[in-house]
Amino acid sequence: QLAYTYSQGDSQVYYWSLPRQFLGNRLTAYMGNMTFTQRFTARSPAGLPLRDDDIIMTGNGVSVGYRLSPSSRLAGVEQRLVVPTMEEGWTHRDTGGQVDREQFLRLLSDLESVLVRATVVRDMDTAFLRRVTMDIAVPQATGGPLVRGAEECRCPPGYRGLSCEQCSPGYYRDSTDRSQGPLGRCVSCPCNGNEDSCQEAASSGGVECLCKDGWAGRTCADRGG
Repeated sequence: QLAYTYSQGDSQVYYWSLPRQFLGNRLTAYMGNMTFTQRFTARSPAGLPLRDDDIIMTGNGVSVGYRLSPSSRLAGVEQRLVVPTMEEGWTHRDTGGQVDREQFLRLLSDLESVLVRATVVRDMDTAFLRRVTMDIAVPQATGGPLVRGAEECRCPPGYRGLSCEQCSPGYYRDSTDRSQGPLGRCVSCPCNGNEDSCQEAASSGGVECLCKDGWAGRTCADRGG
């Protein structure tokens, strides 16, 4: 259990930051739920209302928020709160517009942060958080309910993943070419087939080949190394 005690007059809005186990590629969480158990106390009997996003998720250039009903937050009571991991109810943090399916899947393909609001009312006294879970689909029977709405695409050459969100081995992502999606196009490595992998070079803007043992050179064309 995590706990935080507020100092008198502290007006800062704080969030709990979930650990790396909740981050990365979480496409298999789509159409599930994130559940957390939370309790808070306030300096007044019910607490002074504070409207803000209860959950914030960020990844792949997308930042979205979800707001629970204020009536669902009760001071002094431990509550089990459920948030859907699908686009319904989520809004963009910058514009306030509704999130669509493509944007939400883009977010889930590389989650960078998940924040849970600790500061529920303006006159907080203490905040507690425990038992946070995220539903994840797996390809075998577990005794749990079947997943709804998850996709498993047949990808074109150069792409892999449930939503074709990753580049296949032997390909790299050209982030400057958005002709096939907002993440960039997957392009064959210019390494003569002698690479373990390749990637965009951050400094030069070119492509860096990571050569297999026995090969060297800018394009892995030379014997040796």
